[in-house]
This record gives sequence, C-alpha cells and structure tokens, in this order.
Amino acid sequence: MDISPSQPLPTISDTDVTFLFLWKRTWPCCASLIITVASSMAVASSFNQTKSTNPTSDSLPRILFYVRLFSDLLGRPATLLFPPRSVSCVGLITAARLIFVPLFFLDVNNTLVLGDWGMIFGVAAFAFTSGYVATGIRQLAPNALTDTRTEVTVPKQSSLINVSFSMAVLLGLVVTFVLLLKK
Repeated sequence: MDISPSQPLPTISDTDVTFLFLWKRTWPCCASLIITVASSMAVASSFNQTKSTNPTSDSLPRILFYVRLFSDLLGRPATLLFPPRSVSCVGLITAARLIFVPLFFLDVNNTLVLGDWGMIFGVAAFAFTSGYVATGIRQLAPNALTDTRTEVTVPKQSSLINVSFSMAVLLGLVVTFVLLLKK
C-alpha cells in the first residue's frame, strides 16, 4: 500500500489544498482507520450474545467487554514503544486482524468453539491492534504530506482523519444493525 500518488502531484499553495487533494495523499490511512473502527464496533456490539462453554457461567460478555476496553487502551501507547514504521505496515496489521472477525462471529454461538479463553485472548489481540492501528494512523498520516506539509494542510488532513473516523462509526453501526436483523 503505497501512499505516494502514481503521478507526482504539483506543489500547491495552502489556499489550494482541498480535501480531495488530501484524500489522494492519505486514503490508505483513512481506509485503515475505517476498516479498523468499523470491525471493532461490529465485534464489540456482539459481546452480549456470546455464550460461554461453561453453561453455569454468564460472565463471559462482561469479561470480553473489559478485556476489549483495556486492550484497546494499552494498544494506543504501544505506538510510543513500537512506532509503526509505515502505512503499509499498519495496513498489513489492519488486514490481518480481519481474520478474527469471522472466527468471532462463528464462535458467538459456539459454532467453532474457540472456548472462553480463546475468545478472551482473541478479543485482547483484536482490541490491542485496534488501538495500535487507530493511534498509528494519526501519527503516520501527516507524513503523507511530504511536499505540502504546512500549518494549513496538517490541520485539514487531521480533519479528514476525523471524518474518516466518523464514517467508520456509522459503518460500524450499519454492520451491527444488519447482523442483528439477520438473527
């Protein structure tokens, strides 16, 4: 996933910077953020439907909630200890973490039976990488503005990342409602 355009974009003045121009420069960052947040919301919204392999326990949904919360939180400062090297690296993490989504939904009703510990560790890894990717994207996105990085373009680009986050939340809600309607 290369963030440089196929043809070099001309150097432009601060007043000419549009969101379309910024999108062309940072779309891999925006796409990774959208995929990460939307999938995280879809998984987290199904915690209350998980069934424990222990029929006498009803605490698995609560455990998954707190595991997700703290793992996501720990993934954010991890970018200080292990800074993401490139947008391609973060994109690879984004793609790899999507493997967990179907496994989670298959195991919600004990179809796959990862077991309680498998679900807990899976959710922990999924949420940790969610926090890592979301924070890493915010750190890497300004680097895509190499020849146009100014006091005007960076805040505009940050706004674009925020819009992408909002789009991810909406997409996550839509996916959640579609999954709920199918049940």
